[in-house]
Amino acid sequence: MQEEFAREQENARQVAEGYAAKVAALELDIRDKTRWALDTETRLTAVIRDQAERLSVAVADLAPRWRRCTTPKRNSRSAPRGRSAYRTRRAGWKSRSPCSALPVG
Repeated sequence: MQEEFAREQENARQVAEGYAAKVAALELDIRDKTRWALDTETRLTAVIRDQAERLSVAVADLAPRWRRCTTPKRNSRSAPRGRSAYRTRRAGWKSRSPCSALPVG
């Protein structure tokens, strides 16, 4: 009876050691994955900041041209009528517009 009890205790000790080893391995895996996630977050945050900065520079560069294109003309003679308007358009009036460089759509 005492030998059986000793065997059971040894079995229980081996199972506990196995669980402890598995827990240690999982904790190490979690630490590695957490480190990877934090590094990835830092790297991607830097990429997003860089792209946001470049976008804000591009928007600031386009803003004055966009205002010129969307601001209505105050002078009624800015869009000539009749035969002179035809000649102006044929001479390339639209291609010299500051709005022609803006992307459409």
